[in-house]
Formats: sequence, C-alpha cells, structure tokens
Amino acid sequence: MPPLTRRAIVFAAAATALAQKYVPKQSDRPEMASGDEPGFVPLFDGKTLAGWEGDPKYWRVENGILVGEITPETVIKSNTFIVWRGGQPKDFELKVDYRITPAGNSGINYRSAVIPDPVRPDHKFAMRGYQCDIDGRNVYTGQNYEE
Repeated sequence: MPPLTRRAIVFAAAATALAQKYVPKQSDRPEMASGDEPGFVPLFDGKTLAGWEGDPKYWRVENGILVGEITPETVIKSNTFIVWRGGQPKDFELKVDYRITPAGNSGINYRSAVIPDPVRPDHKFAMRGYQCDIDGRNVYTGQNYEE
C-alpha cells in the first residue's frame, strides 16, 4: 500500500476514534429556561394585574393571560404600554409566550423609562428604551431596537 494511502487510513481511524470518545449531549449546550427554576420570579400571577399599571381600556387579564387589545373603538394615536411597577429587576431572563393577530404590531419594552407623550399629554404610559418587537406577519419579531 502506498504511504499516502496508509496515512489516510490512519487519519480516518484516529478521527473515528475521537468521534466515538466525544458525543455531544444536550446538557453540553445552553438550554432554554423552562418551568419554575430556582430563583425564577414570575412578574404575572395569571389572575390579576398586581404590580402592573396600564390603561384598562387596552389591558386586562382573561383566562390566565395578560391581554393587550386595540379595537376599532379604541384605536390609539400613540403607543401605550403596560408598565411593571412591582419592583426593579436586576439581571434577568425574560420568558414569555405570546399570541398576536396576523396584522398585529406589538413589542416588549425592557430597561425603558416612562416619558411624557407629546401627542396625548394626559397619557401616562408612553415609553422610551429597548424594545423586542413582535408583529403578526413575523417580519420584525425578535428585532431589538430603541423605541
């Protein structure tokens, strides 16, 4: 057998042996948070808006779900948010399940501040800060930008 061929066989055998020694396991990779891990603190109790402040015209709890809804009768002139007032999160991991209508446009602001609304001076739920976008067409969902 020519020396080059023998080297190729030795290399292939060594590569096979290495591949057999190390088999990646799911535990070797970062895992998505699930359930109520130690230290996980839910911000929504599934029953009330305790700790939250928002215009009840748009925000409510329904069947264990925090619902934000704009109807033809309640169309907004500027963005409105529900604001967590139940504490000041430090480092955090946000876990959320969401549903949105096909034409919906929403997002989750974080590390944001309530600001005066120049369009509606009486409106106290305008914000500026980072937003994770969510849209029904799934064009911008997951995009992070400054609101």
